[in-house]
Amino acid sequence: MTGAITATCVAVWIVEMVLCRGGFRVAFDVFVVNGAFTPLLFHVKPWTALTMMFLHAPNLWHLLFNMVALWLVGPVVERMVGHWQYLCLYLVCGLGGDLGLMAWASLPVASGEVVSAYGASGAIMGLFGALLVMYKRSGIQIRSLVILVIILLAEPLLYDDIAWQVHVGGLAVGLLMAVLLAGHVPGLARLTWRKRTVLVDAVVAVAIVVALVALGWRLALPVLATPGVSA
Repeated sequence: MTGAITATCVAVWIVEMVLCRGGFRVAFDVFVVNGAFTPLLFHVKPWTALTMMFLHAPNLWHLLFNMVALWLVGPVVERMVGHWQYLCLYLVCGLGGDLGLMAWASLPVASGEVVSAYGASGAIMGLFGALLVMYKRSGIQIRSLVILVIILLAEPLLYDDIAWQVHVGGLAVGLLMAVLLAGHVPGLARLTWRKRTVLVDAVVAVAIVVALVALGWRLALPVLATPGVSA
């Protein structure tokens, strides 16, 4: 699945490059606008909660950094949890990144700031969070992994155009998912691994989607209520 995710991200990036560098700027803008996640527009573009995980900026470094990070953690987690369980974990952690951005946009401190985000970083941070928990429970030394996660979290301090909210949201959901999957949670410990992963993935995914919808409408309603504004 790590290879499939990488191939998808690279293929989408190539399409972006062809549109951006090939003189199809309008088509490129439409492609990105309809794929990137914008909290204020989630109520009219809900699919962007998923498509944003496979989009990257039309430069090599954004894609390269994320794919290197993915290959540092992805194959390890995939071997530990299974192929399809890994894909579900990746997608749910990506939704967690969306929720992090949505939650920040809903706070008064954001001052109604409207931001868009795209990239695999939220999902990848979730994988790092899950690996931290699984390594800890297995008795494996996690100091170097903790340092790497801290570096990844500090990355937005060096670059202004990185959505730290997505990183934090993805990491938090990855930690939560791993605790529920690997911990001795009442009612889950006696289930088979397959049943436990299906239940946890479904419950967490539904909870995140409900939160996204609720916060999305909370953001959108004041705008829609403004005379002359439509969506």
